[in-house]
Amino acid sequence: MTLNQKRVLIAILSGCFIASLLFVQYRETARKAEEAGLTPAHISVPDSSAECVDCHGEANPSIIDHWKGSTHAESGVACVECHAAETAEPDAFEHYGEVIATIVTPNDCARCHAGVVEEFEASHHSSAGNILASLDNFLAEKVEGNREPFSPHSPTPGL
Repeated sequence: MTLNQKRVLIAILSGCFIASLLFVQYRETARKAEEAGLTPAHISVPDSSAECVDCHGEANPSIIDHWKGSTHAESGVACVECHAAETAEPDAFEHYGEVIATIVTPNDCARCHAGVVEEFEASHHSSAGNILASLDNFLAEKVEGNREPFSPHSPTPGL
């Protein structure tokens, strides 16, 4: 390889490096602007949920705004995909031709995120709702201002 060929190769590689830096900077600037609300978020509404997004966008705009800021919105996962239910489920109801559940539970999330749900269910956080009837609530009672002497034998520990 001649000296001129090496110079050309170095120039091409340098140009590619600078172009990649500029591209990364452009993407990062666009992402930050989207996060700050300066530009509209890129969302993908699947056909199955288009009517939901339109209707709830007018009736409950905060729900749709919250969804628009999510990874699900970017990935094309919307209302029906998460809220779909079987008729036999206790919280299922028919809503404009779809059987849905108002509450999305870890069982619903497990349809796409089995590993994440399994990890969550093995954590202390999965039983956080049980804290009210546990000795763990002692700290919460103190933080919230309960100044009664602690008694582990009371119906609600700490009261």
